[in-house]
Amino acid sequence: MADIKNIQLAFPCDQTRGNMSIKDQQLHCKQCNHRVHDFTNSSSEELENTLKKAGKPVCGIFKTTQLSRDFMKYASLSLITTASIFSASCAQENELPEPEFFEIIEEEAPPEEIFGMMVESMPEPVGGFSKFYEAIAKSITLPKHLKDIPSRVFVSFVVSPEGKMTQIEIAKGGSEELNQVILKAFKALDYRFKPGEQRGVKVATRMLVPVLLEVR
Repeated sequence: MADIKNIQLAFPCDQTRGNMSIKDQQLHCKQCNHRVHDFTNSSSEELENTLKKAGKPVCGIFKTTQLSRDFMKYASLSLITTASIFSASCAQENELPEPEFFEIIEEEAPPEEIFGMMVESMPEPVGGFSKFYEAIAKSITLPKHLKDIPSRVFVSFVVSPEGKMTQIEIAKGGSEELNQVILKAFKALDYRFKPGEQRGVKVATRMLVPVLLEVR
């Protein structure tokens, strides 16, 4: 039977096996109050059968080798993407491509296992990524007195099942003042998304957006 490969999770969960209880000989999450499937030694056929029987989003434990390369980069804060968001003075729509990961900038040892909810379809901004990046670029105005501005700031947020941006945070940034400027812009934006889906059910999904700051 084929091995499980290229799995995409809505976002990594902070739970561990030690936090799980055993209920009817199955792992049970106390935090979410539902079953957690252990797929670390399962085949792709066994995974597919589990998803079909469940008919709804499924939480599971996966080895990092079973997860998609893109997800593992989302799950780490030590990454960079070709997606570029310029300050309003230099934003051009044709310079804002859909994110494509290409380089890890810091080495971090990944855990052997990751818990999370599976997601088949990742969120997409209403109107496309170019419109989303253009809207962000227009919303960011950097104070002229700011010094030592990093070339990139990473913003993390969760797209809710309703398509709203929630839990907006600076994942990797610069000074406290710069971070607050970026956060304020993202929160005021209130951009809507087509939410992530798993088996036709809309699920909350974490995203990581790189902001390229080019000051002229």
